[in-house]
Amino acid sequence: MGNKVMLVDLISPKGHYKYNLNLINSLVNNNIYIKFIGDINLITWLKKQNIDNRFVEFESFETSSHIFLIRQFSHIRQVKKSLAGEQYKALICTSYHTITLGIHSKKYFDVDRVLLFNHNNLNELSSFLKKKLFHSIYKKFNIHIVFENEFKESLERKYNKKLPKVRVLPHFVESRSSQGLCKKQDVIDNKINMLYIGNDRGNKGLDTLIESVNQLNSQNIKLKRIELVVSGALSKKYNMEQIIFRNSRLSDQEYKAAIENADFIILPYKSTFNNRVSGIFFNALTARKPVIVSNIRLFKHYFKKFGVLGYTFEADNPKKLAELLIEIDNYYNESKYKEFTENLQKMRGYYNNTKIERVLIELIQQSE
Repeated sequence: MGNKVMLVDLISPKGHYKYNLNLINSLVNNNIYIKFIGDINLITWLKKQNIDNRFVEFESFETSSHIFLIRQFSHIRQVKKSLAGEQYKALICTSYHTITLGIHSKKYFDVDRVLLFNHNNLNELSSFLKKKLFHSIYKKFNIHIVFENEFKESLERKYNKKLPKVRVLPHFVESRSSQGLCKKQDVIDNKINMLYIGNDRGNKGLDTLIESVNQLNSQNIKLKRIELVVSGALSKKYNMEQIIFRNSRLSDQEYKAAIENADFIILPYKSTFNNRVSGIFFNALTARKPVIVSNIRLFKHYFKKFGVLGYTFEADNPKKLAELLIEIDNYYNESKYKEFTENLQKMRGYYNNTKIERVLIELIQQSE
């Protein structure tokens, strides 16, 4: 069928669930039929969402191996089997593992057009093996999607050449009713609610936030107005003064409510967080919540392009974050907050889902 695509999330991380939903709805809005393949948890979640099932067929991965690489090879074989005998306009992978996909080619899948979304893949290219394999993947498949032009330029610097098959598709911003728009324009209860939401893995920087508060505690400095909350599925139990820990996996409603009730979202990402976007940042953008962020390249790019969206501090430097918390606690400025939210609204206008849909459809439909 000429108007049908196969959409596959080979890794199916929970952080991609909403992105997959946005992709499905965008394709359905353009009367494109979809066969979607993902792990059972992702499929179960998607089936509970508001999707026009006349356009979507679901298939879950069959393997139950606990070994990641075995699962990935099994998923790739299942995709090939599912493609057989059907006519698809394109195969679209919304996530993939560089090593396991890197030893395959478009010819293996026997499909004319393959689009690969790059989430964490570009962040891994400091590995010599993955850098070589990514270059092989680039040559063997049609389109390689990144979320910011900054990422494309970084890739071209890394490989020292133009990469025309790398295309930019900006990240979706969720639409929302006016009822939820930026609940707090000022701090009515005299408290400044700051939220770190998500897990404590790798380069998300929760350890930077904890160390910054440890430094305050060691100097007996008490934050008078700031209330710090850490919420999400954490790998261990934390307990310390001046941070409230809520260690549990949040439902979609709880997640939205947590962001809605915050004044600031804290994203203390490490300097190793490169060439990938932050889904949590885009959730903050949806709710027009100012951010407290490390000065990694991604956030510097946003602040330069759209204006000041909150406060920044030096990445990997707990002392600088502690100093910033003290400054905000003592000199909170409501007019600045208003400026932050106005700039966030301007940024929301740029990440227009209608424009993003149009680019997506062009990438699928265009010939070589």
